[in-house]
Amino acid sequence: MAHENAPILLACDFDGTIWFTANPQPWLDEDARAATSFRRAGNLLGVCTGRTLDGIRVPLAMMPDDVRFRFDFMILLNGSRILGADGQTLFERLLPRQTVLDLHERFCCGRTYVNDLRNVAAGEWGNQTDEVHCIIQANDTAYTFEKPFSTQTHVDSMDQIPGDMLRGISFLFGTVEAAQDAAAWINGNVGDVACAYVNRSYIDVVPAGCSKGRALEVVRELFGAGTVAAIGDSYNDLPMLDAADVSFALAHAPEDVRGAADHVVEKTAYALEALTQGE
Repeated sequence: MAHENAPILLACDFDGTIWFTANPQPWLDEDARAATSFRRAGNLLGVCTGRTLDGIRVPLAMMPDDVRFRFDFMILLNGSRILGADGQTLFERLLPRQTVLDLHERFCCGRTYVNDLRNVAAGEWGNQTDEVHCIIQANDTAYTFEKPFSTQTHVDSMDQIPGDMLRGISFLFGTVEAAQDAAAWINGNVGDVACAYVNRSYIDVVPAGCSKGRALEVVRELFGAGTVAAIGDSYNDLPMLDAADVSFALAHAPEDVRGAADHVVEKTAYALEALTQGE
């Protein structure tokens, strides 16, 4: 329950919102300074992403200490895991290993994996082919069968991925349409166990009942926040934007995402400044 003079809470998407992988410097200093000012004013800032914990820790370690983003909470894996500022687990749900194996077999086996994902990092979402790339989340790590990014670990088979319960599985398809079709199949056929969220040519599959929006409601209650705000740039951010009292979308977001937000901004810094100033 919110209290009088309760802090403003802002949940920020990561990729394309405060982190821009294709840029020589993936963060904007203006965003980082605004984030520091927002927290110094007594407000709460968190990340809300489809990434694993390592997927956040590794890139943040690239930032100089004086501008590094610092979070009061982290909503990971599209809401299936929530951590506090000290890394303590506040909420968690997992997927049965067999569900992940079945989805991997259905969408990946017999297809060609994407060998170079740099086109994705550069913003080229899908290459109009039938290729499928798969990332499996377990523990704090994202596992891939391909050449890994710095936030990922390479494996040669599913047998090398530990655990009877896994955090999730993500697929990169050749087209947005293929991703949408796969998400529809998952939600229609195994929706009692898992749910899929489209993020352009990606889909992220997490335990049923989890979403960025549901996680935002959990965080609202845990922190006793006053105004709850959210900012994002893609389809998997829609539940979060809907759950927020005040929502922002980046100007480069798809039209449906911009239309779902209360405000459209060019930079996350503008949203942070508006909230800090009470606009």
